[in-house]
Formats: sequence, structure tokens, C-alpha cells
Amino acid sequence: MPPDATPANRMPLVRLATGVAGALLVVLALMPEIRHTGSPGLGAIQVALLALGVPVLLIAWLGRRLPSAYRTTAVIVLNTVLFLGALELGAALLSSMWRQRSTLHPEGYYGRTAWGARFLREQSTSMAKDVYRPFALWKRAPTSGQSVNIDAEGVRLTPGATCVPGAYRVLMLGGSTMWGIGSPDSATIPARLQAKLAARTTRPVCVVNLGEKGYTSLQELVFLVTRLRSDAVPDLMVFYDGVNDVRVAADQSDAGLHFGLRQVADKLEEVPPPLALRVRQSSFMSLVLPSLVPSADSLVVEDYRARGVSADSLADRVVARYLDTHRAIRGLSREYGFDYAFFWQPVIWRTKKPLTAEEQVVFRNAMQGLPELYHAVYSRIHEIAQREDHLYDISDVFDGQTAFIYNDFNHVVPEGNEMVVTRMLAELDRRAGVRWLGVRAPTPRTDSSSASSARIAPTNSR
Repeated sequence: MPPDATPANRMPLVRLATGVAGALLVVLALMPEIRHTGSPGLGAIQVALLALGVPVLLIAWLGRRLPSAYRTTAVIVLNTVLFLGALELGAALLSSMWRQRSTLHPEGYYGRTAWGARFLREQSTSMAKDVYRPFALWKRAPTSGQSVNIDAEGVRLTPGATCVPGAYRVLMLGGSTMWGIGSPDSATIPARLQAKLAARTTRPVCVVNLGEKGYTSLQELVFLVTRLRSDAVPDLMVFYDGVNDVRVAADQSDAGLHFGLRQVADKLEEVPPPLALRVRQSSFMSLVLPSLVPSADSLVVEDYRARGVSADSLADRVVARYLDTHRAIRGLSREYGFDYAFFWQPVIWRTKKPLTAEEQVVFRNAMQGLPELYHAVYSRIHEIAQREDHLYDISDVFDGQTAFIYNDFNHVVPEGNEMVVTRMLAELDRRAGVRWLGVRAPTPRTDSSSASSARIAPTNSR
């Protein structure tokens, strides 16, 4: 064998060829033409090329030192993985315990009630998992407890509802405020309406809580259409909206969309979340650096004004899209024969309520641009409600109340729900001008909305 043909002499050439191959793979992986995704970050092909190219480069660089380096690296990596796994598991357990203790000011309002601690645990459990629902996207997973119960369809229990043939049926739609964040089953808006309507009549009353966290008015419309296909037509539809339509608009810098738009799109387009996002959302990072982790109270990821959108222009679009939904419900009402009422809900930045110390913290802890957008939208809705059929602005329902009501900028304690339902009934009684479940309404208004509202809950309805 020639001297230059020995394995030792060939080794530099082999390492050089291996290094060139590894470098080519890495260069290919970094070329933008290889990426087959519209989202930032590396595509699947790029990740595969890097996973192949980097080890090849290391083999070329280490040469004969590879076995020893491999053993050392394996020990370091294994210990690092075990350490990080234990850290993440411990952080997850601590986070779970902390969430159960810290949800909705347990040291305050809920700590002073006999039912508060159990309720907060059950509510935390109910919020832990969502399930996919066609068209409407998500609903809560089923759960059962003493104060929070959700059936297989994602519908929260309304205690006392008598859903039998011939019952007066009310479907109530809205976001998490309608669902009842901060209240047990018996103290949600639908539950309080159930109790008050049942006291007005000997006829069976069936109030169904179709509220869901994060739902906008358009999602409610879509969900309602799917519900009408398979369920009995109700006598009355009640919509309770405002907060989510505005927050989604602030989040997306546009109106008529839904929460989680990017996440749903990435899932459909099979775009993996960036590594930085996965790290940021780990239990350890959420425990140590909570300001870096998106939460239910930090859904506005960027000030819409930084994207060149003004509060006034965005408010115009929010109101326009909301009224589009209003018109669609009006058409469904004529087709199916049900009555309906839209209620515009309160928010802390529009209240004239004297704020407690806890509420003042919520009031001051506002995300950039959000109070301004709420003011712009709510002022427009207030004017429109004066002339629009079936639209009632009750955002001032807590004005003058001195007791603690706001858990956050829109969710309220059970006493707040009681005030909301009392106001709802007062508005319907005042504008209906007919006997509404056995209660004579005051003299109706003389404008056009009185005439068109006269069908709400007549005594001889189905």
C-alpha cells in the first residue's frame, strides 16, 4: 500500500469532505427559499437540514475525539434534561397551588364567604380545558361540582330551569360575564333571571346559559344558528355583549374577529409555535417571570395605535360589525318567530361608581389604549341605543354603588349579576308595553322602538 493511502493519511481528507457536506446542509437550511411557511421562524425542512448538518459538522471537527466528546456531552445533556424536567414539574405544581389560592381575590370578597374557597377551586378546574366546537371554535369541557357544573354540550347549569314542553324558553348568550366568571351556578345572570321569571308566572320557565369565555357577538350568532338547527325555538333570546367585541378589536387592530386568531391559523396551517414562545409559556417561566407569559388579562399583545390605527376609526368598525350582527338576529327572529334583546354590558372604565381600593387597582392597571377604545365604542353605542330596536345600554347599572363589585375590569361578584338582571327586566318591562309574564309594564314610549318591542314575552306566547 502506498504511504499516502494509509487510513491515517486519508483522515484529513475525510474530515474535510465531511465538514464541507455539513456546511452545505447548514447553508441550505438557512436559505429563505427552503422555508415553506408564511410565519416567522424556521420551516420543517429547514429544521431537518439543520438537525442533519450540525452533527455532521461536529463529526468533521472532532475527528478521533468524537467518542470521548460524545460521552462527556451525553452526561451533561442527560443531567441538564433531568434538572430542567424536575424544575418544570415543581414549577407546575407550585403554579397550580398558587392559581387555586390567588383566583379572584380570595383574601377579600371570596375569603369572607362560606362557599368561596370551594367555588374558586371548581372554577379554576372548569377553566383548565376547552374542547373544539364546530364553527364557534371552543366551549368548556364537561365538569361537575357543588358550584360549577357544565354538561357534555359545554352548557353551564341553570339551577331551577324547567325545560319541559310548553315552558317559556330563554336562551342567554354572551362571553364569560354571561357564563358567570366569579359566581357559582346559582348566582350567574341566567340563574338569577330564571328565579325572577319563575316568580312571575305559574308557567314552567327554562333559561339556558349559552355564555362562553371570549365569545364575541359574531361567534354568538354563529353558535345560535347551529343551535337552532337541532333545538326547540326559544321564546326569547338575550345577548349580553360589549367587552369582548372591543378587546378583540384592540388585539387584532380590526373588528369582527375572534380571540386566538393567530393560534387557530397556525394550527390549521401546521405552523409550529416558535421555540421562544414555548419557553416563555413554560410553568417555570410563568412562575419566575409572569410578566413574560400571556394571561387572560393580557390579551392585547400590542397597542393598536402602534399599528397606525386610531381609537375613533377602530370604534367605528367595532360598532358597524356589532350592528351587522344585530340585523342578522333580527332576520332570524322574523324567520323563526322568537323575540330578542341586546344588552350592552358595564365596564370599569366607563363607570360612575365610587371605586373600592381593590377596584382602583384594576382601574389603574389598564393596558395601553384600551380605556380610550372602550370610551369611543361605548359612547357610540349609548347614542345608538336611544333609537335602535331591542338594544339596551345598561353600562351604567353600577353607577352610585359603593360596595365591591368588579373582580377585574368587567367580571363582577354575584351581587353585581343580581343588579344586572334587575335592570334587564326593568328595561324590558318599560319598553314592552304589554303584560310580560304576568307583570303589567308602565306606559310605553311613543317612539318607533316601542311598537317593535311589543312582542317580547307576551303572556300567551308558546
